Amino acid sequence: MGKKLIVFFFAIIIIVAISFCLVSSDSSEESKLGEKPWILSQYLLDNELEPVNQETSLICAFTDDNTLSGILGCNYYFGSFKLNGNKIDISNFKSSNLISNEKIMALENRYEELLLNAAYYSVDNNSLILFDQNYCEILIFKNESLSIKEKNWHLYYSDPEFSFLFLNDSTSLIFLENNSIVGSIGSIKYSGRYHLNDDNIQLNSVSTYNESDILIETNNETQLYFSLLEKIDSYFIMINQIDFFDKYGKVILSYSDLPNELFFNDWYPVSYTINNNQENPIPDDSYPIMCFSPDGKVTGNLFNTSFIATYYADGENMKIDQIAISRTTSEGNLEKSDDELNLFSLLEKTSSYSIFENCLKIYDNNQTDILKCFNEPPIF
Repeated sequence: MGKKLIVFFFAIIIIVAISFCLVSSDSSEESKLGEKPWILSQYLLDNELEPVNQETSLICAFTDDNTLSGILGCNYYFGSFKLNGNKIDISNFKSSNLISNEKIMALENRYEELLLNAAYYSVDNNSLILFDQNYCEILIFKNESLSIKEKNWHLYYSDPEFSFLFLNDSTSLIFLENNSIVGSIGSIKYSGRYHLNDDNIQLNSVSTYNESDILIETNNETQLYFSLLEKIDSYFIMINQIDFFDKYGKVILSYSDLPNELFFNDWYPVSYTINNNQENPIPDDSYPIMCFSPDGKVTGNLFNTSFIATYYADGENMKIDQIAISRTTSEGNLEKSDDELNLFSLLEKTSSYSIFENCLKIYDNNQTDILKCFNEPPIF
């Protein structure tokens, strides 16, 4: 059951991600809608444009087959649209069935209402503005590209032909401001140059070095990795994850700035600590599971309740927020115990984590282990 829920969530994520890539190559005004995904920056509330909280992501992507899709905040949505000059009509709106805190849900409901009331649009440089029937601005989007620079990217996927590459935190890549790259593969350090042009990127002059900047010998594995780097033609970035494509549009390397040790395993919660620091077992028959993904999402099932959230981890630090849970349990209602609701609330207070001997512990600010997980499912 838990696995099926995870597959469902990742299917949604993949569909949304793919839709971002299905853009028109036409140069008309209409095609400008589909050049990049749009990120909501302001929305109309009480007759005034309000800025969107930076921790809340509302994304909209238009494709060349007149469909749109995106992220509401905790839910994913899709629909259709029609253009006629500067007129736009959005319809057939559908979304996933998750709930989050009141603030996020209020924003989602308002966004859906405004999106369906859009009657006109304009595209100006990096901005998309939607207007209502009275030409009043109701939604303002930006399509500013996310930066790949100054992040410590760790390899987690390579072309299956080269699956023996170091798929762990020891294979890294950093893009510096001066158009140079540095990184490591195992104990070997390397450097090179890169050139950016919108979503196109080329890497060249990749070679190894030691602390004295003296070239050192490389093995076959390192040379193959360097050859893949120099085949990179374009990229797509999703906040914590970056995919690199060759000139044929095939993904050849993928990196994340999150710890690989988290998402290389499925984690099975066995106990939680909440009131009076008492450790409570999680019933095996509720099929508990947590899966961290390279793009900063964590999905799973706790107490027969599926959930999705965002996370960030750096070293021992971890933050989990924007937790959204399914509207219905397997019994078809929203009845949940106080402990269940408190656990989801406490997860948003996550401060750090540790992994030791196949055990993941998630702590709050007081170093209380909120949740204990193992990377092997319980034996029934």
